Amino acid sequence: MSDLSADRELMQDFAAECGELLAELDTRLVELERSRGDIGLLDAAFRGFHTIKGSAGFLGLDSLVDLCDRSESVLDRVRRGALTLDAGVMDVILEATASVRGMVDAIRQGAPSIEAPDDLLARLASVLLRARAAPDTRGTQADLEALFDAFVAGAPDEEAPAAAEAAHPPWGRRASDQPGTRSRRSGRREVDPELARENTLRVDTHRLEELHELARQIAHSQRALTRLRAELAPSGSVTGAFDEALGRLEGLVGDLQAAVMRTRQQPAARLFQRYPRLVRDLGRQLGREVALELAGEQTELDQTVIEELNAPLMHLVRNAIDHGIEPPAEREAAGKARRGTLRLEARIGGEQVVIEIIDDGRGMDPARLRTSAVARGLVSAEQAAALDDAAALRLALLPGLSTRDQVSSISGRGVGMDVVRRNIERLNGRIELDSVPGEGTCIAITLPRTLPVLPVQIVHAGPLALAVPLSDLREIVPIPTRARKAATLPAEIVVAGETLPMASLARALGTEAERGAARYGIVTAVGGAVRVLAVDRLGARENVVLQPPAGAARAGVSGRALAADGSTLLVLELDTLPAAAPG
Repeated sequence: MSDLSADRELMQDFAAECGELLAELDTRLVELERSRGDIGLLDAAFRGFHTIKGSAGFLGLDSLVDLCDRSESVLDRVRRGALTLDAGVMDVILEATASVRGMVDAIRQGAPSIEAPDDLLARLASVLLRARAAPDTRGTQADLEALFDAFVAGAPDEEAPAAAEAAHPPWGRRASDQPGTRSRRSGRREVDPELARENTLRVDTHRLEELHELARQIAHSQRALTRLRAELAPSGSVTGAFDEALGRLEGLVGDLQAAVMRTRQQPAARLFQRYPRLVRDLGRQLGREVALELAGEQTELDQTVIEELNAPLMHLVRNAIDHGIEPPAEREAAGKARRGTLRLEARIGGEQVVIEIIDDGRGMDPARLRTSAVARGLVSAEQAAALDDAAALRLALLPGLSTRDQVSSISGRGVGMDVVRRNIERLNGRIELDSVPGEGTCIAITLPRTLPVLPVQIVHAGPLALAVPLSDLREIVPIPTRARKAATLPAEIVVAGETLPMASLARALGTEAERGAARYGIVTAVGGAVRVLAVDRLGARENVVLQPPAGAARAGVSGRALAADGSTLLVLELDTLPAAAPG
């Protein structure tokens, strides 16, 4: 058992560092399984465990040190030719990385102690017993002492590395792996260490959110000054100097908001990093041979978009392997290579980013989708027959549709693709399907590069604070006193000589409306339909950053946003707002 009594900030830094190392380690191990003779990949995997072990040893995490040490020793035996890297050995090593990740997650969550699984330690020991005798390359006490000196002092004695080298030759290691030398961190991509230290900084996302909120409040203050200037203009109190200062402020606020939004951008590699391991494990589970290709890893998109896209993309990748990629024998019978190909690609298209999931599997059959949709009562036979192939493919996005005859732990229940579609739409994105039976499928997800900034009118309806996009708002009218004092709101109201339907916005969203509280009607126009929604109070007009809704999706709501006073707003999506009685 390892006692986690060290400094909490050090532990959190360690956990963050290990998360990056483990993602890289999993990728290298999966690549190594396909290219078992690649010494560079083997060395990189060895260094990954070695780096984690060194940091864990400094923090006194003995159980984690033991697990990494045994895993490192297995890779060292493979490196020396004393052990064959077969599927069984790779399974144990990948299970070790999963256990290391679990222990690191426990540290991140503040667990009082961590333990490595005894059965896994025993399996690693058993693998080592199979190896022929080979020189031990594990670090000596001199290595650990030099590592400690380097961490504390920052610059070890120049003679220390030479002494360590003489006492313990670095079998298979680079000279730069010696404690105290200045080089890139083990297990990372090839990045110049000086450049990385000068240009990157790990910052807690909550601090970035605070910065983003501060920039938004500054922008709100700037808009208040603009309104004040308009009010003072008729009195002649506004000077040219005031206008000049206000113009400069507007420019600076715009630059600040753009800079803050850029801090939220992350490379698509952060999204893709978990999939080499997932594809490998799922392929073995289902008896598929799958090569994963990644492209556009440096394409940047908003951190929130990355977080929200994880679950949909995970489902699509699992579907591609389970539904799309055929078993090796079936592929050979069809004249294909035994190993299928799955490609994840990110690219920029104007102000949007496109994520594609492409496989060369069996494809989707529009005729089968039509038949399944009719059998499950999702469309009529006439409706299905009227669909062209492109429209028939979109049937796969309907809730309850599945072409699988049997339910498995991975698919067959007909709920996944519908959830994927709704999650993508919550991000103001869209999903498109293209497939050729026998050749493969391409699923393209198009999303905004950043969270959209919307000009909105804030309103209050019952207990809800809501943001109505100005693009959907035609005008605001007062509700006559007589109508407000009636037992229920009238079903219609006359606006500029036009009789329009009216309903309580609170009730449309499923909450109680207080009798007589509705004072204003917001006239909306969406898709050619004009209606009036009764609200209790009006707030300010602001520019808000649209974020996905917290929790389950809600009809009539496209997302959430923060108001200038820090309160949370629900952003209305009027084309999905349910109909409601007048109220």
